[in-house]
Amino acid sequence: MCRRVRDDHDRLFDDPSCTSPVGVCTAGNVTSANLKGTTWFTALSSQPSSPPGVASYTGDLVITTADGTVTLRDSGLLNSSSGHYFELQEVTSGTGAYLRATGMLLSQGIATATGFEGTLSGSFCEVQRSVNWIDIPRAIVENPGCSRTRRPRARAVFTRRLVVPVPSPRPPNCSS
Repeated sequence: MCRRVRDDHDRLFDDPSCTSPVGVCTAGNVTSANLKGTTWFTALSSQPSSPPGVASYTGDLVITTADGTVTLRDSGLLNSSSGHYFELQEVTSGTGAYLRATGMLLSQGIATATGFEGTLSGSFCEVQRSVNWIDIPRAIVENPGCSRTRRPRARAVFTRRLVVPVPSPRPPNCSS
């Protein structure tokens, strides 16, 4: 299942914690109905391109939500004369509900003195919204015993923070 994303957003330059090799990082928020969270962009490269006054750049955009994080590889163009930019962002990894997410976003807008203003649109696919994600290590809840009137309890295996029900075998001393 795919979820559409559409958001008007502002991203502000963030110099104090910027680790970009080209010195450009931004922080912002996404408030789309299907994607709410904070953003952090780190530019990884920048080079002049054609026509003059247009720069191409790449970077990583990390969106952190209550359900997990999604990292996108960003490729963009910035016209230094007009301030207009256009970016294509492709999902490269995720955690939590975004562990197996795929998808692409488009961002376009204008550079300002403090950052960027624009729109973000596209879709994420295979986002797991209904799964119960937890932050505990792998553990097994063993069957505490059996009774002739009840079935043995199931055990649960917690793997990659995802709760997966696993049927318990009957203990050897239990009869049908």
